Formats: sequence, structure tokens, C-alpha cells
Amino acid sequence: MSEENGNNGDDDRRQRQMDFILEQQAQFAVDIQLLKEQTHEQKIIVDGLLDLQNALTATVMQIANGTVQRFEKQDAQIAATNESVNQLSATVDRYIKARGLGSNGQS
Repeated sequence: MSEENGNNGDDDRRQRQMDFILEQQAQFAVDIQLLKEQTHEQKIIVDGLLDLQNALTATVMQIANGTVQRFEKQDAQIAATNESVNQLSATVDRYIKARGLGSNGQS
């Protein structure tokens, strides 16, 4: 009988080990499934953030391009104004010289 008890003890121990291993494998499978679900959810979030970033980048580029165009237009207007002022200054200088007026005290 002691031999049967010994075998039963070994059998019980092996059964407990197998049950433990099966339980661990089942838990591992559940954990893997949870990780897959979390990864999928995170991918959705990251994709959404990338879409927002792309939209924001496009908006900033539109604003920047509009600003550059306004600066270019202002630069052209300033250059035209400078040219007009230079022409007026030259005209006034010619007028003053033609009339004999100047800074040397002559009137």
C-alpha cells in the first residue's frame, strides 16, 4: 500500500503541476488578448493625434503663406512709396535750385 500511496502522491503532485501550468497558460492567453486590445486602442489614439497634427500643420502653413504674401505686398508698397518720396525730393531740390533758393542764406 505504501507503494500505491507513493504513486498516488506523485500522481497528485503531477496533476497539481499540470493544473498550475494550464492555469498559467490560460492567464497568459488572457493577458495577451488584453495587450492586443490596448495596443489597438492606442493605435486609434495615435492615428487621431497624427490627423490633428497634420491638420494643424496645414493651418499653420496657410497662415504663414498668407503672412509672407502680405509682407511681400507691403514691401512692394513701401518700395513704391520710397520711389515717390525720392521723386518728390528730387523735384523739390530742382525747384529750389531753379529759383536760387538754398541753404546759403539767399532768398
